[in-house]
Amino acid sequence: MDLKLNFKVKMEIFYRIFLIGAICITSLISSEELRDHALVVYNTNYPQSKEIAHEYIKLRGISSERLLGLDCSNNEEISREQFEETLLKPLERHFLQKNWIQRFKGLERFGTKVVELKKSVRNEIWMIILIHGIPLKIANDPQRQDLEGIPPALNTNGAAIDSELALFPTYGLPKTALIPNPFYQLREGRRYSVFESDQIILVGRLDGPNPMVVRRMMRDSVEVEEKRLVGRVCLDLRGLNDPKDPYSQGDTWLKGAEISFKKRGFTIDKETKPALFPEWLPWSQIGIYLGWYEGTAKGPFMNSSCFSPGAIAYHIHSTSASTLRSTSENWAGPLLAAGATATMGCVYEPYLDMTPHLDIFSEKLLEGYSLGEAAYASQKFLSWMTTVVGDPLYTPFRKPLTEAIEEAKERKSDRLPWLEMQRRYARIYEKPEMNAVDLLSDLSPIEGNLWVLEEAGDLLVTQNEQKKSALSFYERGYGYAQWGVDLLRIGTKIARLEASLGNWERAYGILLEISQKDPEAFQKQGGVTVLKILSGLSDAPAVPAALEFYLKSESGVYDVPF
Repeated sequence: MDLKLNFKVKMEIFYRIFLIGAICITSLISSEELRDHALVVYNTNYPQSKEIAHEYIKLRGISSERLLGLDCSNNEEISREQFEETLLKPLERHFLQKNWIQRFKGLERFGTKVVELKKSVRNEIWMIILIHGIPLKIANDPQRQDLEGIPPALNTNGAAIDSELALFPTYGLPKTALIPNPFYQLREGRRYSVFESDQIILVGRLDGPNPMVVRRMMRDSVEVEEKRLVGRVCLDLRGLNDPKDPYSQGDTWLKGAEISFKKRGFTIDKETKPALFPEWLPWSQIGIYLGWYEGTAKGPFMNSSCFSPGAIAYHIHSTSASTLRSTSENWAGPLLAAGATATMGCVYEPYLDMTPHLDIFSEKLLEGYSLGEAAYASQKFLSWMTTVVGDPLYTPFRKPLTEAIEEAKERKSDRLPWLEMQRRYARIYEKPEMNAVDLLSDLSPIEGNLWVLEEAGDLLVTQNEQKKSALSFYERGYGYAQWGVDLLRIGTKIARLEASLGNWERAYGILLEISQKDPEAFQKQGGVTVLKILSGLSDAPAVPAALEFYLKSESGVYDVPF
């Protein structure tokens, strides 16, 4: 509370700067218009940075006139001086040379200090895409403090380069602490517009552990937005329910995101304990992952390729993007290496409320915003610690569901079962009293897709007295499963359901079958865990001799939802 009061003056000043004229009616702009007003920036010194930049503008249809190479450091972290000399000033010269921006001078007071600012009245660049090789973050320089009376927690000029460049239209802003984000305040019912372009540029980066990952991210973004992102949604909460606990805000965001995804018919896997999703879970076809709070990437995605093409994955942590060039450190790099197409992260300590608000982020994506728009609409502050990693033009839900279904029918696309199931789930959300069996009476659109058949079984399990119907869908899906992870996931659901119905011979039989088809997966990714839990139930008969070996195994996790 004191921190907010001490900082109130600066916040009010900047809200006045940025929000003047906010009631003006402006036309909304499309993804194509964002593309036509984009600038792609690469590092002339970094291997493959230029090549990736040229591949990207060709892929996106961006004019070569909107490509800029800068001579800057190959390090992810640079000094404030390096940022100004090798990034900020060259960009300023280029904008002026191309006549892309026009500013006027004005004086603004910050506490006891009066600062001369140059504020944009015309800006032709609405989005900047930083290519793999451009530095990531600016180190704090304690010798360059340009404001007084800043609370110690915010008294830093360290920042993510993306977040710093987002405020490029206003030249001369103080670098110490953070700046209120005008696009956050305009989030309700609006998209990025010409009005916002005079205050903020949407800055994202095509970056990651290596060029191969970055190229895959580029391709997936373009391909998936033409069809619409599909897959399951995985939300990892911490079980914080006390509104007096400031950290409960993170769980509140995730609960809000859950509602947004459910409304649109997505199936959701949710973990509500302090621990993360267990690493052994046999995940597959994950379209969205949002979770917290662990310093180093852990979970099912570290064991296998579980993400759908185009997947968006983000884990809240203070240093989730301290580096992007690692497949094992922090979160951003490992998630991208595991197959995600986009993520976000913090380069230094941001404090929770200054990170992206995931309820807003999720809702804006689902409304058809681009990654760049959704990411910036969800942040209260800029000149701070968040980096947006992925193609900022990527619009995973650009196509409405009904349109995507019709196109999938015409193309006989393998996405059709996903989309059809999503439509049916959305109807259940609207009318919870609706009988899921009736909704699933026509199987033709979903037959043959093991993941969607599994989803149908999951839906029926949630409705009373539908266990036998659920089993029929699980069995169908199991019949299509080939990979050990899919066999395990669907097969263990069958085993658990059969055990609950007292059909122990089938429950143990399917576990035995999986252990013989893929012993390694059974041992490491959940089979042993399910066997131990089932065999420990009060009404469980003796385990078959062929499975007794696994009861002595050290594998198995007991503290899981069951």
